[in-house]
Amino acid sequence: MTQVYIKNNFIKFENNFDFNSISELLDKNNITTSASSNYLNNFILNSSFVMKNVHTLKEFNNLHQGLDKQFNKKKKQSNIDMYFSFVSGSSSIAHSDFEDVYIIGFFGKTVYKINNEEFNINKGDLLFIPKNITHQAISLSPRAILSYGTF
Repeated sequence: MTQVYIKNNFIKFENNFDFNSISELLDKNNITTSASSNYLNNFILNSSFVMKNVHTLKEFNNLHQGLDKQFNKKKKQSNIDMYFSFVSGSSSIAHSDFEDVYIIGFFGKTVYKINNEEFNINKGDLLFIPKNITHQAISLSPRAILSYGTF
């Protein structure tokens, strides 16, 4: 069975990314978005959110091609989704995915809880989570991560 692993400083992003960048992506593109956590109506911005299929945007084409080259030797279908939270303490629901996922820190700090272990993800770090492994993301600061999956 493939194991969870982390590679610190896996990638260096040339451009700084922040929440203004998220706003610009949403303003310029028709991107599917949703809450990816449980939320309270009076505290909706304390939730975690997802922008689906950002790999289709020109800003992520080179990254997607590079990840495919490195991690998709069988040339399966792949995608990149962006998960983000505006405040510390936001968390995803505990879940598992039907595909292997590679989490890449994009902005801020996130901790992933997996099998009673914690993995701290910073900008440029990569965390591999095999399919069907239950995990939960918790924001340690306002944050954004990229989730690359092959299926």
